[in-house]
Amino acid sequence: MNLGMGLFNLIPAFPMDGGRVLRAALASRIGFLPASKLAIRVGIVFAWLFLALGLYLWSPSLLMVGGFLHVALAIERNRLVWTHYQQSTGFTPPWDPDDVFKRSTRTTMGPGLFRA
Repeated sequence: MNLGMGLFNLIPAFPMDGGRVLRAALASRIGFLPASKLAIRVGIVFAWLFLALGLYLWSPSLLMVGGFLHVALAIERNRLVWTHYQQSTGFTPPWDPDDVFKRSTRTTMGPGLFRA
């Protein structure tokens, strides 16, 4: 069971550990920002694969993993844009870096759970 969980975690779907390893390996060759963008794209592909496989096999676990990856990747993409803006301009961005999380949880969990 533990071996299976460890191997599953090494799938190169960002933000799981395998995706972080992929980003680190790519960052040494193409830089952090392009590597992060590519790792996010690969993660989105895996998120859709998990969702499709979860629907095909009717596996709630795979559906939850696919949904989690979509939310986590949206948050990571927003954090990456926020960080890049701050580094390139020297100013704090005018938007809230957690806004994607607030919007995604509000639409998926209902209006009353998280108030902005």
